[in-house]
Amino acid sequence: MIRAQDVQFQLTRTFSAPVAQVFQMWTDVDHFAQWWGPKGFTVPVCKADFQVGGALLYCMKAPNGMEMWGKFVFQEIVPNQQIVFINYVTNENGEIMQMAHMPDWPLGIINDIRFEADGNHTILHFSAYPYEGNEKEWNAFDQGKNGLGKGFEGTFEKMETYLETLS
Repeated sequence: MIRAQDVQFQLTRTFSAPVAQVFQMWTDVDHFAQWWGPKGFTVPVCKADFQVGGALLYCMKAPNGMEMWGKFVFQEIVPNQQIVFINYVTNENGEIMQMAHMPDWPLGIINDIRFEADGNHTILHFSAYPYEGNEKEWNAFDQGKNGLGKGFEGTFEKMETYLETLS
């Protein structure tokens, strides 16, 4: 039997900024809204209660105007070291819902972000895997990892570009 951790998605990226600044990109909604989401997307709504058990509610808006809502529910926070949250697709009220165009996609995805200092740079270790769910959902996640990788590469490119504007 396959387990959620067996289909884990991993990505490592180095940013030209110190750990405290990269950590802040995830914890300050004003910064987060500037870089989150695939290329071409904006974040017109972003509200957060950044503490364990708290949540971040966001709306990503695609270039064609389509809105996608999501919510992070924070599980673990170690300043400048690690953030663990479950990412859900939601409606504008933060109510968890299934993705209409991907009915087998897991309802929740565990995201584990670790920050490693490397001089004046930060190595970000990102991993994700389904939260709870069943084998059908884990298979859908496993098959979708290539698209997930492209999306996060674009998202992290946006973060790097935004970080450069702060220098």
